Amino acid sequence: MPYGAPPSYKDGYDFSQHLRDDELESLLFDLRLKIGPTGDVIVFADACHSGTVSRGEEISRGGMPAMQRPNYTPTKGVGESVVFQTSSSEKVDMSQMAPIVVISGAQASEVNYEHNGAGSLSTAISRSVDKVNSSMTYRGFFAQIVKEMSILAPSQKPIIEGNIDRTLFAGRVIEQEPFYKAYKVRDNTAMIYGGKLNGHFQWN
Repeated sequence: MPYGAPPSYKDGYDFSQHLRDDELESLLFDLRLKIGPTGDVIVFADACHSGTVSRGEEISRGGMPAMQRPNYTPTKGVGESVVFQTSSSEKVDMSQMAPIVVISGAQASEVNYEHNGAGSLSTAISRSVDKVNSSMTYRGFFAQIVKEMSILAPSQKPIIEGNIDRTLFAGRVIEQEPFYKAYKVRDNTAMIYGGKLNGHFQWN
C-alpha cells in the first residue's frame, strides 16, 4: 500500500493508488532486464505481511480485511512458488537478467512494528550496513539484520529469498574506514568523540 492510498474500499475506487505484488513483479522484471546480469537488484519490504511480496510459498495474510470490492471472489494462483519470475508468456533469457534478493521484515502472517517512528527492518538495515565488507554474501548481511531485528522487533521473523549466496553487490562494497564523530563545530574548531587515549591532541 503506497503512501496516500485509501485504507479501505469506497464505491467507485479504481485501485489506481495501490500496487499489487503482480504489478511489482512486472516492474522488477523490467528493471532486472535493464540492469543486466552484472548488476544486483535488492528489495527491502518493510511492511506487514511482507513475506508474500515476493509471490513465494507463504499463503497466510492475517491482519485487516482485504482491500476489495463487495462480493469479490478471489481465484487461487497456481505455480507461484518462485521469487519474482515473469508471468508473461514471452520467452526471456534469464541469464541476461540481474539477480534479485528480497528481504522482508515479517512473515506473511505477521504484522510489522515501528521503532522510534521508523520501520523496524529499515532501522535494522541502517544498523547493519557499517558491518559489511567486500567478501560478505547476502546471507551474511541478512544474518546481521536478523540479529538487529531480534532486539528491535523480537516477535517478527524477517525473510530472505533469491540469490542469497551471491557476494553482496558483486563484491563492489566500499568498506567504511574508521572515523570519529564530531559533536560540535565552533569557528574553526571541531570537537570529536576521541582524545588523548586515542592518540589525539588539540591543534590549531
